[in-house]
Formats: sequence, C-alpha cells, structure tokens
Amino acid sequence: MKIIILSTLIGLVSFSSHAQNDEYQMTDICRATLNEMLKRDISTMNSTLLADGSARVQYTRPQDGKKFSYRCRSVDGHIGILDETLTGPRWYGELPEDVQRMYVVKDNSLIIRSFYKGSLSETFFSHADFPNTPESNKDETPVLTQYGTSIAKTFGNGKVKLTKAYHVVSKPLNTYRIDFDTSSKRLLIQPGAEDDNAIYDENTKKNETWLAAFCTDELKKIMTEKGMDMVTGFLSNSGQTEAIAPCFK
Repeated sequence: MKIIILSTLIGLVSFSSHAQNDEYQMTDICRATLNEMLKRDISTMNSTLLADGSARVQYTRPQDGKKFSYRCRSVDGHIGILDETLTGPRWYGELPEDVQRMYVVKDNSLIIRSFYKGSLSETFFSHADFPNTPESNKDETPVLTQYGTSIAKTFGNGKVKLTKAYHVVSKPLNTYRIDFDTSSKRLLIQPGAEDDNAIYDENTKKNETWLAAFCTDELKKIMTEKGMDMVTGFLSNSGQTEAIAPCFK
C-alpha cells in the first residue's frame, strides 16, 4: 500500500470516470476507505454486504476495547460514510464541505481518492490487502424479509405489518432482527402489570404467543442453512415495543 499526496486540482476531473468494475466488493471498498480515513488495520475489520448494496464494517479498538460500526455506500463512485456508533449520525462525504472520497479500479488496484481544500490524496490497495474472513459475507436479509412477510400475513388477523429485516452483529453470535408493527389492540401490552398479577399473566401469555408464532421450525431451518445463530422478532406499536421473540437454531 502506498500514499501519494498532490496539492493541485489536476486529476480531479478523473473523479467522474468511475470504473464500472465489480472485482472489488463494497465490503473491500468500505474497509479501504476506513483504513485511509482512520488508519485502522484492515485485518481487524469485519465486513458485511447489506441487501441495499451498502456495506457494514465493525471492529474493536485494541487500546480500550471500544466497538465501532460504520456503513459505507457509493453513488457513482462517490463514497458516503455513516458512523453507527454516534447518536443521530449523518452520511459524511456527501456535503460540499466534507472531505470528498471516491474509488476507482485501475490496473487491478483499488484506489481511494480523497479531496479536501485543494489537495488530492490517493491510497492504493491490492486484493492481498483484504483477508477473506467468515464475516465478509453477503447479508441474508432478503430471505428473512420473505419470512417476515409470511408471518405478517398469518398473525394478528392482518393487523401486523413487516417493517424491516436487518443484520445486527456477527460476533459473538451472528444475529439478525425482524421488526413488525401492529395496530391490533388485543396484541398490545397492558399497563399495570407491576401491581396486578392478572395483567402480568396476560402480558406474559401475549409474548409467549408471539414467540410461538415467530420462532417456527421454518425459521430454524433458514437459520441453519444461512449460518444464523439468532433471529429476534420485535413486535411494536408506533415505536413502542410490545413483544420480543428471540429465536435460536
């Protein structure tokens, strides 16, 4: 890997010539971008390709054990970066005042180009810079989205709606989550369970019913086939969690 610093606008025009080449996946591009941006060791990064074409990269900082999670996406080669460890994050690199980053593939090398205040830097990577790890795999949310859609149709008399399915973490367990929303009053948790045993028992029964409906043999088969350790179904009403169903294979 080598870095070239240029203090000129010459060559900026080549930003528009984004190479349409899929030999480097978005998981590689994201890890390379974070290496250039944060000077983190690529070999410590776990990367996952998400269903929308973006990538999630996670790593633990060795100095203090703090965990970090980033998302990267590309529009015509321009890279946007989202720090998921922040509250209310935004996509950096997509506003004019941000450091602008772009990738191109040339002569079998991945090049991350960063432009800021008249200076252009280029960081070169090869395939050898990207170790293949079990975590660098395709996200399996489409099959969970299909499963969640079927659950929404059969549970709650049509008053349950699938919101989204997504990958949570790879370690220590490869974990996914499916979110649902319901408008059915009979599925909602009733207040006062702390002081009323009857309400507590009713709420417990509702959660057990949701668990039985969500954690089926069909889901466990999917989990086994796709290498998922845990999939959790969250049933909510207007953002308020009503029932949680953790399913282990």
